[in-house]
Amino acid sequence: MNNIYKIEHNTNSLFNTIPDTGLIKIIENSYELLNFKPDILDKISEDQDRLARKKKKLRIEDKIYYRKKNRELPGFNIKEEEINADELELLAGRERMSSQTVYLFMMVRGDFKSVTSSESVQRIHDSLTLNIILSNWNIKMPGATTILENLNCITNETREYILDCQIEYVLKEGLENFKELIIDSTHVEANTEWPTDGKILLALLNRAFHYSQKLSIFGLPDFKKHWMPAWLDKIKHLTDKINMTCGKKKSQGKIKKYYSQTLKTAQKAHDYLIGEIEKADSGVSRIDICPSMRYRLKKVWNLINNDVLDSAKVLYYTHNRVINGIVLKASEKILSISDRSASFIKKGNRNPVIGYKPQIIRSGNGFIPFIKVPEGNTSDALELIPAVKATIERTKVTPRVMGTDDGYASEANREELKEMGIAVVSMKGSKGKKITPVRSWDSKAYEEARNKRSAVESLIFSLKYSYEFGDVRRRGIEAVTAELLEKVIVYNLTRVILIREKQKQQMKQPA
Repeated sequence: MNNIYKIEHNTNSLFNTIPDTGLIKIIENSYELLNFKPDILDKISEDQDRLARKKKKLRIEDKIYYRKKNRELPGFNIKEEEINADELELLAGRERMSSQTVYLFMMVRGDFKSVTSSESVQRIHDSLTLNIILSNWNIKMPGATTILENLNCITNETREYILDCQIEYVLKEGLENFKELIIDSTHVEANTEWPTDGKILLALLNRAFHYSQKLSIFGLPDFKKHWMPAWLDKIKHLTDKINMTCGKKKSQGKIKKYYSQTLKTAQKAHDYLIGEIEKADSGVSRIDICPSMRYRLKKVWNLINNDVLDSAKVLYYTHNRVINGIVLKASEKILSISDRSASFIKKGNRNPVIGYKPQIIRSGNGFIPFIKVPEGNTSDALELIPAVKATIERTKVTPRVMGTDDGYASEANREELKEMGIAVVSMKGSKGKKITPVRSWDSKAYEEARNKRSAVESLIFSLKYSYEFGDVRRRGIEAVTAELLEKVIVYNLTRVILIREKQKQQMKQPA
């Protein structure tokens, strides 16, 4: 069990005290949660140990590799065994960031939105609050990359556990009873540019060629440059022409001409890279390098191969679209090379985005007991029942009222929610009205539930504009889920602060 440091406001200096800011309130409330559930630190420590064991495994494999390079002494035949990272013992070594400091910076990242952007790095180092807290703990301010590595080793299972503890704490403190729930989805823009076929094709070929020039790091010959730089420049020039021509009068003929030239040049680049991959493949598999370097080489080699194969796919469907007029669904196309999990999200009459469509449940007092980031542009109706079941499991409370909009409405969903014991299942909109009995729809309880529906839209507005919920910095569904979970945890902390202040104000008012 980890000892929990206290948050001390004062230092040895008479005038150097922690200012009364939103950040210190968030940190103090997060440490109240930590005192309520100290085993959060054990979960974080386990995640840090898991990363440390992976690194140790690679170090041991490197030692074995270099030992094999020496001749064995007569009579010393060392039997080799497969190394299991989970079974390795971690001994005393270089001191690492404490689990409590990692927890602190998780809250900071949820509030600052980042720990590595130039703005957030400056805020962290200039923060009197953080400097006094760490000084009282006799801890030196860690570097941005150290903070990032330790935060990124935390699993989403640990973040979900922190949210579990937070909801349990909210119930214990009587801040919410979770009897009223509202669900909604929103679109979140991925950390990527809006794609066009030409841009995607150029980016794939460019990245594959870029990494092909890094093979010399591993003792392999780099791909010969040949005509690749000239071909890539030509594709970029043609892509710029296509972008400038789009939207102008009588531009279809020109666009088709530019795309034909782009596809012809890109095909040459693709065929050349395929030939170089075939030449280098045997050398990559046979090269004698230490395991840690082979691990890095495997990542680079897979990236080159995948990008070249993906460029073939883009060539095929772009040719079909431009030349043959056959358009594929967005789900069948490559929309981003930096975030392959991102999808085409179209929600209502809003502008479409390339990104994600998280599902969020809001309680009556504004807490978020559930968030999920599904893959692709999933139907809201399919996400409703799993979301409600997960919320009931987390809160241990069956809600009395469940509010949704038309996107979640279906007879099957309504019946299943009713079978769970939810008295008021309010599905707003024409479809919801159609499947709801007239007597229920006209009742006061259902009318109140429909009127409260706008609360979840207010929540999403607050998340997007106060917590940058609508634009994620990280890439890949696991990393995006981690980012949104951290923001939700910090948002819930601010709700605890707000509701407690409201309760204090109500106590001060005369009866």
